Amino acid sequence: MQLTSPTNPKIKFVRSLHQKKCRDQEQRFLVEGETLVAEALAAGFQPELLLYTAGLRRSELAERARESFEVPEAVMAKATTLSSPPTVVAVCRQQAVSIRAGAWPCQLIAGGVQDPGNFGALVRLADAMHLQGVRALNQTVDPFHPKVVRGSMGSCLRTPIFQQADHQALAQLKNEGFTLVAAVADGTYTSFNYAFPERCALILGSEGQGIEAELLAQADVRLAIPIRMGVDSLNVSTAAAMLVHEYVRQQEARS
Repeated sequence: MQLTSPTNPKIKFVRSLHQKKCRDQEQRFLVEGETLVAEALAAGFQPELLLYTAGLRRSELAERARESFEVPEAVMAKATTLSSPPTVVAVCRQQAVSIRAGAWPCQLIAGGVQDPGNFGALVRLADAMHLQGVRALNQTVDPFHPKVVRGSMGSCLRTPIFQQADHQALAQLKNEGFTLVAAVADGTYTSFNYAFPERCALILGSEGQGIEAELLAQADVRLAIPIRMGVDSLNVSTAAAMLVHEYVRQQEARS
């Protein structure tokens, strides 16, 4: 079946999911492009609605959606958040992802990370290093933002992401025996001399302001990465990667 008008209600619904308030209300999100739609299917997401153009090479993607419609490129351009229309856009239900068996008991705590690309990179890092997942606290970007989905390269589809208020997340982690380690510029320890505990929650602050004072006050440890004087800071995803790599290296050495 074809949809040829950009004012069709289904196209309008897809466009509404560009906005966070609509994603929250509908509990749906967009997956754009053949690679990411295939990743979503592999991760157990079934598209509820799928739009595709005549250029779609993999017809089975359309066949596995509850509803699928061919659209002209001009209509796809209206439906997508991308500057260049993809061959396929899918609408999926937001659903929880379980912590994988054997994952390292380490979680990334995003406290006010507002750039979708940076948050997506954190999710990809957690996936790549086999961590338990990522917690998105109050001021952090929407984990279902289209740029997060793309920035994570599909990792958000298979990595647990928990959305919580700051106090709820930290209280839960402490009750579960996690040590809260805050990544700061002036830490009591550095990544060169700190022995990471097995159960570790790494707190990462916003790109501009760092970790909020109330959040920092609840940390058990303040940890810095030694960098050359005169350099202000590292990108949050770069800093996280350096610390997580050292955490995993230490855990591997102990085991």
